[in-house]
Amino acid sequence: MVLGTAYSTVEHAYQASKTQNLYVKQAIAACQTPGKAKAFLKDHNDMQPDAHWTTVYKLETMERLLKLKFDGSQPLLVQALLKTGKAELIEGNSHDDIFWGVCGGVGENYLGRLLMKIRDELRDEKERIEDLLIKNAGSKKLTAKELKIYERQLYEKIVAYEISYKTGK
Repeated sequence: MVLGTAYSTVEHAYQASKTQNLYVKQAIAACQTPGKAKAFLKDHNDMQPDAHWTTVYKLETMERLLKLKFDGSQPLLVQALLKTGKAELIEGNSHDDIFWGVCGGVGENYLGRLLMKIRDELRDEKERIEDLLIKNAGSKKLTAKELKIYERQLYEKIVAYEISYKTGK
């Protein structure tokens, strides 16, 4: 859920974030696929992104949305990203998107870069949780308090990071 509206994918939420028009946001949320969400905004050319839609804002928006995606509430996504290890992640495509990805060997690959950054942050967070669990003798309550998150969020992260309940390892 982003800004009070539920979106089925990051692409849906990203496209909706380009406008303040509530009708357009709702129409994008109703699109059946990420491609249709992107096409909806493109097909409604009068709905150009708002003036604040700069490169910096685009990157901040995507990073914020990806962090929501990998917040631990969907453990398989977190596990899949972590299992990429230290591999370079490239958003390869054939639709000439050289901002978010790489097409024909050319591109900025900002999506791949953001995913690698988030993967590193997840790895650091996993290590911090393990250390705190050991320090707190396995107490989830104390660990959640130190992390300033709810216990439920900690449990989600423990599952996502595949951390043992007893030892913190």
